[in-house]
Amino acid sequence: MALLFWPAPATMVACRRCGGLRPVPRKHRAAVAAELRKIYTAPDTDAALDALASFAGTDLGRRSPQAVRAWEAAWERFIPFLGSPRPSASCSTPPTASSR
Repeated sequence: MALLFWPAPATMVACRRCGGLRPVPRKHRAAVAAELRKIYTAPDTDAALDALASFAGTDLGRRSPQAVRAWEAAWERFIPFLGSPRPSASCSTPPTASSR
């Protein structure tokens, strides 16, 4: 059985992104998610804050203020993860008795 390992920062970001997308109409979710991706993939805090401000000023950001509020509410908990390595979707199998 293959297991998927995700570091804690990826889990937190996924939760924040999904929480921000929950009230967004389905037809806008892909576009909003693409804009939010710019925030959580930013190289540093300043770039992430600029991406959030940029998103908030767009038509999508004005239509989805709850997404902006979700990120602003979690900002202090989110910024420590900006320096973390990016998550990878690497699969591995658990060790077998013969490999121990």
